[in-house]
Formats: sequence, structure tokens, C-alpha cells
Amino acid sequence: MARSRGLILLLLLHSGGSTVAMQERMPAEPEGKKQLIEAGKQIFLNGKLPDGESISAKVRGDIRLQGSQYACANCHRRSGVGSSEGGDQVPPVFGKALFSPITASLHDTYRKGEMNTVTRPAYTTESLGQVIREGIDPAGRILSPLMPRFELTDNQILALSSYLASMSITMPPGIDKQDIHFATITTPGNESVREAMLDVFNTFFRFKNAGTRGEKRRAQNAPYHKAWVYESYRRWKLHEWRLYGPENSWQAQLNDLYKKQPVFAIIGGVGKGNWQPVHRFCEQQQLPCLFPHIPLAPSKADEDFYSVYFSRGVNLEAQALTRHLEETIEYPQKVIQVLDKQTAAQSAAKTLRQGLAANKKVKLIDIEIESDQPLDPTFWRELAAKHDHAIWVLW
Repeated sequence: MARSRGLILLLLLHSGGSTVAMQERMPAEPEGKKQLIEAGKQIFLNGKLPDGESISAKVRGDIRLQGSQYACANCHRRSGVGSSEGGDQVPPVFGKALFSPITASLHDTYRKGEMNTVTRPAYTTESLGQVIREGIDPAGRILSPLMPRFELTDNQILALSSYLASMSITMPPGIDKQDIHFATITTPGNESVREAMLDVFNTFFRFKNAGTRGEKRRAQNAPYHKAWVYESYRRWKLHEWRLYGPENSWQAQLNDLYKKQPVFAIIGGVGKGNWQPVHRFCEQQQLPCLFPHIPLAPSKADEDFYSVYFSRGVNLEAQALTRHLEETIEYPQKVIQVLDKQTAAQSAAKTLRQGLAANKKVKLIDIEIESDQPLDPTFWRELAAKHDHAIWVLW
């Protein structure tokens, strides 16, 4: 799951389409500007045309391609900043890069250690159509044969151009000229884990900022050709977003916190209950949420984009346990699950129950306890006496 604003701290121009203009449902300007950009976004990110069809194109002159796997973002990335692979360069296509001319820049010359001889005029909607359909850029150069030649109508080109022009117009949320802001989210019931995580993060941020503070001083008196190098350094600031109350209020709390202080990404975090409200918030805000310490990843999380988890959590453990029991149980056996009413425990128990449902050798028994019930030695002795020679699973 690649990430568009991927932060690796840790660390997350193609199109195609129908050639039949009558099949399009492209909104007109100016009242349809947002719809026009949205149509271009679907082409760029998902390879979907306004009529719902997938994009189509040709490579190597006559090899036809069709499908969402040929969407622009798969090569140029969701951010439009481009990439490289095997020595082949995929250029940036976000608005400022695409619709500005490329000249021999002193900054680029210094950075690369050589003169920049690749120049071109700024793209226009018309020249964008030419490069997408024919593979010829505004300077008359023929692009690599790896770049598909897409069959786009004028309206589809306009939609794509509008979306590309809207990309990276302003600084991403959570970043200014001095600082880059991060948040970590904590939920009730994890005080010791919360303190340990914050101690690690605060120490790391302190060392990170100490290591780059010299660049900020150098930027004040830097020569012209090096000022941009030092100015790119920013202080890292960590904000704890501590959630309270019932889970159904968490998303509203997160919206308020984000409005008060936008952040570039959410890192780490600890949670004991249902993480789904946090996951939903991150996807709606298109905000990277990276590696929280939680017992259970939200369902179908791997189908979304902005959240990354260490694993599926206790559901993965339940699946592994199912496989182990299937392979090792040779005679009828009781399997006792002891679980509380927490979301993670309930989900893990359900996964194990479903996995062993068809196994005739297993008699699965669930014992549900209250979350605040004391689990002293007497409790376990009495429970074990009722279920002799059993396999015990504690969620």
C-alpha cells in the first residue's frame, strides 16, 4: 500500500478513455468546476472515466491496454511527484511542475553537480492532450515507449488538466516555513503504554531537532545558491491528541483537534478499544496514520490507503492459532476461549470460532468475563477444575 504523502520516518500522465464524446457526463464550467476536477481525479487515481469505463491505451505502437492498473497514479504516484525505476524516470505532473517551464536552474545545477540541459515550455491543456495521446512533449521530444498513448477526448483532457493544476497549490496541512507538525492519538485505558510511547517520541523529536538546528542558522546567511538547502529544514513538533468518552464521540473530537491544529501525519498512537473511528477520520482527511499500537486493525483496512498497521492484530493471531490447532489436534479436545467484552477480544474469538467450526475434533467453549473482573488465582483454579484437560485461549 504505497502512500502519497508518505513520510518515511517510518516513516505513504496517464489517462484514457472512450472516444465517444456523447457518452460523457462531463460538467460544464464554471458551475461544474468541482465536478470537473473530481472527474480528472478519478481518471488520475483510479483510471476511471466519467461514464464508469476503465481507461484504455496503446504501448509500443499497437499493444492495447485497458484497466485501472494503468491509472496515472500507478507511475506518477498519487502525489504527482513522479518516481524512477530501473533507470527510467517518471516525471512530476503536479500543477506547478507541469504548467511551468523547465529552464537551466542554478539550484538544479548546484544540486546535480552538472548543467541542466533539459528544458521545455510550460504545458497547456492542448500540449497536455498531445503528450497523452501522441507521446510528444511541448519541446517536440518523443517520450519513452513506456509511457502509454491514451485515447482521451477533449473533455477528458480538460478534466485531467484541471485536476493536475489543482495539485500541490498550497503547502500541505501541518507544514509552515518553520515547523512540521505531527500528532499521536491515545485512547482511554492505556496509561502505562501511553507514557512509554510518549517518552520515546519526545526523546526522538528532541534529538532530531538538535541535529538540524544548525541549518536554520546557516539559512540566515547562506549564499544564494545554497539558501534553499538550509531553508528546507523544519522543526518537528509533536501533539498528543488524547481522546475521551465513548467511541462514537471520537471522530468528532478528532475533527475539532485537526481544525485547531492541522498536522502533516499521525504517527504511532495507542488504543485499547475500537480504532475504527480513528481509521475513518484518517481516510476522510487523507491524512497518513502510521503504525499505531493497537490490538486489532479495522476490518478491510488493507483496502484503504492512508492508514498503515503493523499487522491485522489479534485476528491474525486467531487465524494462526486455527491453523496450528488444525494441524496438531489428533483426538477430541476442548478449546476454552476466555474473553472480555472489548472489541478486539470479541473479534478474535469470532475468528477462531469460525475457523474451527468445521473441525469435528474440537469442542469450542466461550467464557465471557467482565472487563473489570478480578482474575486472581482462585478464579483460574475454579475455572480449570470445571474444564479438565482443555486447551486454553486467553484474549
